[in-house]
Amino acid sequence: MIEADTIIVSDWHLGLGIEQHHQVKKFLNDIINQKITAKKLILNGDIFDLNWMPLEKILKKYRQILNQLVKINQNNTEVVYILGNHDPLTDKQQKTVYDCFNSIGLNNIIITKGYELRYHGTIYKIMHGHHFDMTLTDHPFISKLSDLPYHFLIRLDRLFGIGLTQLVIKSVRRFYDWSKFVETKCRWYISKKPYHGIIIGHTHIPKLLTWKFKQKIKLPLSKKLKIYLEQNKVPLDFQEKKYINSGDWVEKIHCTFITINKEGRASLHYYR
Repeated sequence: MIEADTIIVSDWHLGLGIEQHHQVKKFLNDIINQKITAKKLILNGDIFDLNWMPLEKILKKYRQILNQLVKINQNNTEVVYILGNHDPLTDKQQKTVYDCFNSIGLNNIIITKGYELRYHGTIYKIMHGHHFDMTLTDHPFISKLSDLPYHFLIRLDRLFGIGLTQLVIKSVRRFYDWSKFVETKCRWYISKKPYHGIIIGHTHIPKLLTWKFKQKIKLPLSKKLKIYLEQNKVPLDFQEKKYINSGDWVEKIHCTFITINKEGRASLHYYR
């Protein structure tokens, strides 16, 4: 049994055709049956994949998952749905989703573009993360084309179970690890903001890091004192901030989620 205050999950990609939707159903059943407990469930983007299937078909095909979300919400768990780059719902589409939830039962599921989570002075900024992806912001067409080989490789894995997806992805990441660029952008962003951590998805790489930032000493320092600090390697004040990535539910070896306890401490879990 897992007890948490908040659960964060992302990148289900319902509609992609290769997603682990059976695992998603089991995971949500565990929340309904209180094998995993939480006061808040945050869906951090790319829950639907509108690149591969129209919204109306997704809502019809994955009705059982929507039923589960409404039931979780009715069991006094707040459900927040943050939009990603594969489910950038227009106002009209958001109304369609709301109408679908309401047709299932009474609920107050929230749909938003970003969210702040607060714990006794600790503030996490939660967003899907595509805002930090230069490939998406500068070349959206190239980004869509890159989905095709990824889709094909995972289908091969399903047929032959040869681990081809992981082999190719690891090779590509050695040459061009675009996720590192996303992390670098996140680091720059959070260094300028009054948050203690940032939680994203998008890259499909589950991760939990602690970053340290040097803080400038506000008191005026003499030249001699500065030289002394540098020569003796006296550490300046550091401020720690968290980088958390909730992974995905497409690749078999992932199916990951984040839990945050009452004290604001985050943990990464692999659902098996």
